[in-house]
Amino acid sequence: MEKELKRCATCNEFKPSSFDFFHKRRDSKDGLKSSCKKCLNKKQRQFRELNLEKTKEWSRNFKARNKEKIAEYQRKWRSENKEWLDNYSKVNRERINKNARENRKKIPPEKKKKILESNSKRSAAWRKNNPDYMPKYHKKYREVKKEKISAIRRNYKARKKNACGNHNGDDIINIIKKQNNKCFWCDCDLSKIHIDHYIPLKKGGSNDASNLVASCPKCNQSKGAKMPWVFNQEKAQELFPDKKVIHATADALLIALYGTKQ
Repeated sequence: MEKELKRCATCNEFKPSSFDFFHKRRDSKDGLKSSCKKCLNKKQRQFRELNLEKTKEWSRNFKARNKEKIAEYQRKWRSENKEWLDNYSKVNRERINKNARENRKKIPPEKKKKILESNSKRSAAWRKNNPDYMPKYHKKYREVKKEKISAIRRNYKARKKNACGNHNGDDIINIIKKQNNKCFWCDCDLSKIHIDHYIPLKKGGSNDASNLVASCPKCNQSKGAKMPWVFNQEKAQELFPDKKVIHATADALLIALYGTKQ
């Protein structure tokens, strides 16, 4: 069945008689306004442009009179459309952050100071009324974002040492997965994880993910600022205290590869 058509009183075009094309009007026969949404929106934009100060003043007064009512409506709308809001924020995160930065720059210094003071007072009052919430929140955040926090700290320390490169929490997770949760140096299971720079920062190593390995605390602390080949040699001496065994193993490898000890 075709939808009934209604002619717009402004543009004289016939459009479906529904709320998709016309705004509500209680006192009309069909419950719709005589002009379509497109024409009314255009008319409202023109009015706002011609009466900018007047509309701003009206908006401020309306918000002041209906502060609680508006806040209640916004809370209700956000709770009913939480999934849509989360999705919208993820899709438009860069644009939202960019607009927020630009808007903050436009705020006059005096108003900015008042906003900061108001926010700090409100935050202090909230923390006073909810003393147990923040410690639990921070503890949970540190557990969930453990790799991210450690990456931020390493990047900060690397910048202080003028080292190039950086990494993030996802890089750390990928390194641990790549090593199958094993220590890079001794191949033991990693119950506690240390992130080690393969080439130490003091020796010109990068802070990039390509120069990072996951190791056990013992190996990381033993290695320190040593070059990897020096540390590997020390590890070999720990496993084989008798130097003859090391030399015999090296000789066997040389003979197998090249047919000679030299």
